This record gives sequence, C-alpha cells and structure tokens, in this order.
Amino acid sequence: TMPRQAGPFIETLSGMSVLLLGAGGAGRACAFALASRLGDGRLLITNRTADRALELAADVRRLYPVAAAVSQEEGVAMLGEIDLVVNASSVGQSGLRRLPNGRATCLEPFSPLVAADPAVLDAEQLDEPAFYRRWSEESLAAIEANQAAAARALASCRPATAFVDAVYSPDETVLLRQARLHGHRTRNGKGMLVMQAAESFIKRMTRPHLIEAGYDPDALYDRVVSTMEAAF
Repeated sequence: TMPRQAGPFIETLSGMSVLLLGAGGAGRACAFALASRLGDGRLLITNRTADRALELAADVRRLYPVAAAVSQEEGVAMLGEIDLVVNASSVGQSGLRRLPNGRATCLEPFSPLVAADPAVLDAEQLDEPAFYRRWSEESLAAIEANQAAAARALASCRPATAFVDAVYSPDETVLLRQARLHGHRTRNGKGMLVMQAAESFIKRMTRPHLIEAGYDPDALYDRVVSTMEAAF
C-alpha cells in the first residue's frame, strides 16, 4: 500500500486469473512475482514475439504450475474470464523509441491489448516536433484502429476486472484511460518505481551504513517512500 492510499489495490491474488502483456525484463519480473502469489489461479502470458511468451511461461512453470503462453488474439478473447490485466510491455510509454539505423517510432497512443503498427521514420533528419507531426500523420490510421479494437475488447471484461500498467509516463496510458472509462479500477507504474528505488537505496545499498551511523533503516524506508511518492 502506497502512502495516502486507504488500502491495497488488490486484497489478494490467490485464485485470480491474470493476463500479463509483455515478456521482456519487466514482464519476467512480473510473471514470477504474480505466479508466486496466485495459488490455484492462472497466469496467461502474451507477447508481440510469441516465442518469448512461450519461453517465459516455461521458465515460470518450473517453479509454479500456473503459467501458460497465449497469443494476443487468444488473450483478448479470454478477457471475460480475467480478473487482472497487467501491462509490462513498453506499449503506451511516452517519448520516442529509438531504433537501429537512425530510425524511431512512438508507442504512446497505442493500447497493448491489441496489435500496434506505428509508422517508423528516419529520426536523424527531423527535429522532434517535425518528427511527431509527420509520424502522427502516417500513424493516424493505425492509432485509430488500435484504440477502437482495444475499446471493443474491453467491453467483454467483467466490471470487477482491474488493470495495472507498469508504464509510469504518461500518468494514464491509453490502456488505463480506456479501462477507467469502462468503469474499471486502474493503477499506473509510479508506485512500482518508487518502491523499487526505496528498496534498492535503503535495504540493499545503504542499510549496514545507516545502522552503523545510528539510524533505523525501516523508519527511513517509510520516510523515503512517502517523500518520493509526494514528489512524483
């Protein structure tokens, strides 16, 4: 539970059906953390590259028999059975996404629920405003198709389905905005970022030094979390 929150976003994960979007580094961390708490629930993993979802699901099953890989289309078709949707992909994140050979694209106006097909442009010959103007023009049809398909998919969710996005910029991704407008509870990635930073700084990097200096690391941890959350 983060400061200024009345209680946990989800009381328990035990028995839940979770759809995890993304099988990269963040997805891997989320997969193991979720699987360890699902009990007799299930974890469905989807990824743009299907092989990565299959590999991650197999790795998780070595410890927890709850994981399975599904295609993006299968995941969307099963939304009516899902209790929690977690996005651990970069789809929805703000800013330019730099690619090899001086090219770039942007994933901010897309939902990770369905396929995203943004334009990819040469970024070296354009300043950022010019890049975005041209990119928006060339990506408009793909943006409209993605958001419309995602909104239709959300209509199949049960009212109690919750949505968590590991992305923390922007504050509200397309996934979270559409989910909120469909009446679902949502949470962005700021809390995860704050807790990771505090955990690393207080409990891993400086704990013995703080104790030696006469400080209580646990009390400082709470203060760091509270200060970072207020400043973010």
